[in-house]
Amino acid sequence: MSDIVMEAIAKASHTTGIGLMYIASLNQVGTKTPGYAGGYNSRTFVDKVASLRKGYPGANLLICRDHLGPGFGDVTDSTLAEHAQRDMDAGFDLLHIDLCRSSDPVAAAHTLSSCKTLFEVGTDENTGEAGVSDILKTIIDYLNPVLCVAQTGSLIMDGRQVGSFNRQKVLEIAEAIRVPIKEHNADWVSPCEMPLRKGCVWAVNIAPELGTLQTMVTLQEARSSAVDFINLVLRGGKYLRWISRPPEYYTPLALTLIAGHYHFSSDEYKRLLEQAGEATVFYRVYCGVCSLVKDWYYAIT
Repeated sequence: MSDIVMEAIAKASHTTGIGLMYIASLNQVGTKTPGYAGGYNSRTFVDKVASLRKGYPGANLLICRDHLGPGFGDVTDSTLAEHAQRDMDAGFDLLHIDLCRSSDPVAAAHTLSSCKTLFEVGTDENTGEAGVSDILKTIIDYLNPVLCVAQTGSLIMDGRQVGSFNRQKVLEIAEAIRVPIKEHNADWVSPCEMPLRKGCVWAVNIAPELGTLQTMVTLQEARSSAVDFINLVLRGGKYLRWISRPPEYYTPLALTLIAGHYHFSSDEYKRLLEQAGEATVFYRVYCGVCSLVKDWYYAIT
């Protein structure tokens, strides 16, 4: 999401001893061209994590790709292997191969079968319904993944968790595929719901929750007008994929909290962060990340 969130994750892993993943989408970190999260591509992103590992030597961090597949960014069925190779050459530890938009998922998976890396696989658009496809089972045979992204029932919308975790269904999926399950869309899960994952979910993805955390803290600490930043977010329209009703049903602040993280590299946000005090924002984000990490770790291990 941002340099602040990245460092907060490194420090949280360093202080707690809990292993954590940086898992970047193609929009956030391109394999060749810079993404919106800090302007990194695969190589510069790996360099950034190397510097964090040096600063926080007790951190146990993996560098991972999120949603690498045809239809994401500029990836096609024919260029999938090329993009995967760029990540591997840069030093990524794990690639999430998402073939839900591929015209031929099995053939696309076959192009990666000779790659020497760790894979996480998935083939289904998240709908909030728990389940697993027959195609996914075939792809598991091709790629021998260490993690599988399966539908667990979780779903993010309107800056909150609106899904319903289906433990029995997830247990059935785990039994059918025999690969540890990773849950995407695990943001804003209440502490009382986290333990439902124990024994059937081995890892979780959290991202929008951390972006909202940094946005909220910055707005609180700036103590000045945030009109320029809010207007930038509203003009950008990035919130549209995360809301369930037309934008006019939401306040400008609500939409900014949902989509502010897409604009952390903007001049408008940088001015706001300077007013808020970057050290203060970092400390509060770190405290939030550390608390979240410990809640999840002790709930599912």
